[in-house]
Amino acid sequence: MGISIVGRLGVFVFISVGLGGSLLVAQIQNPIQAAKDAYKKSKQQQQNPSQTQQPQPEAQSQPPAQAQPAAAAGTALAGDCCSAGAMKAIASSLSFLDLLGAKLGMTPEQAFAAIKASDPTLKIDVLNSRLEPGDAPQTFKRVPQFAVAHTVGAVANSFRRADGSSDEVVLEFSTPPNAPMVIKITREVIFAQNKPVVVANLVDALRKKYGKEITREGHMYWLFDPAGKPITTEVTGPQTACLNTSALDGLGDGMPGPDFQRDSPIGIDLSTTTGSRFERQPICRNLTIAMSPNLAVLAPTDQKNNLIVTIESPALMYASRKNTHDWLQAQRDAMLKKQQDAASQRSAPKL
Repeated sequence: MGISIVGRLGVFVFISVGLGGSLLVAQIQNPIQAAKDAYKKSKQQQQNPSQTQQPQPEAQSQPPAQAQPAAAAGTALAGDCCSAGAMKAIASSLSFLDLLGAKLGMTPEQAFAAIKASDPTLKIDVLNSRLEPGDAPQTFKRVPQFAVAHTVGAVANSFRRADGSSDEVVLEFSTPPNAPMVIKITREVIFAQNKPVVVANLVDALRKKYGKEITREGHMYWLFDPAGKPITTEVTGPQTACLNTSALDGLGDGMPGPDFQRDSPIGIDLSTTTGSRFERQPICRNLTIAMSPNLAVLAPTDQKNNLIVTIESPALMYASRKNTHDWLQAQRDAMLKKQQDAASQRSAPKL
């Protein structure tokens, strides 16, 4: 039997909102508004705010192969990657890809509404992360970084129905100073106990949704260029680094759980917003990626108890982390300069 995403990775949830009621209740407004307030404050602090022109997205009703051109997004990728305007330009080109109606580049409210429209029985838990300001080490404030839309379990602290089935959609949001938008989505469907589905049916459903796949190391991938055009040729060389096999690396693998009283285990600070993550490679930031693990290694007649699918925008993921890192670093640099200036004004003791 499959193990749920949240149960396997130990996601820590502390705000629960039923999708059956009003979407923008006060419990949801506060953490999202906090991130938006942080964004507004940061824009006031910036001496040279970006004036990137935001294109208007066109209505999308075509499959990935006929997605709209993304010239504005390409410009953002080539130059200003990380301002609010640049991220919105990239987001406007990503409407061809979704999971249960939620699309990359959506605001949290838009994603919640889309999931509600697809399945009003799901419940949403918003996950806050602890953000450590660059000018106030060892302190933190909470900002929304993840949300989980899930079935209501038959018992407490469980997402499983009485028949053992469940549906979970994990959303990852961009982090301050920009306002939050969806940068990665993972969905896991666990089938009812003793009712597995043959691999051929799962693969067929994925191909109808995303088109022709690329297989690598037993996983199925769908790659799209900045214009939304599918890439169906075999991936070789540096581009192979873009084929990330971790569905939820941002939440911390191997953690026991769930524990509904704590924040997500990975905080936001100067150390967690830097490093050698795959999206930092420019070649990866020109792609949009869908992935389903461990299907290509199975025979069409094999039976499977669950299905996992991830869609992600390396460009938005990179822009979010870089922008947050630069913002925190600027705070840290300003704090250190202030300390240095104060120290330089103090006189030496009489000798």
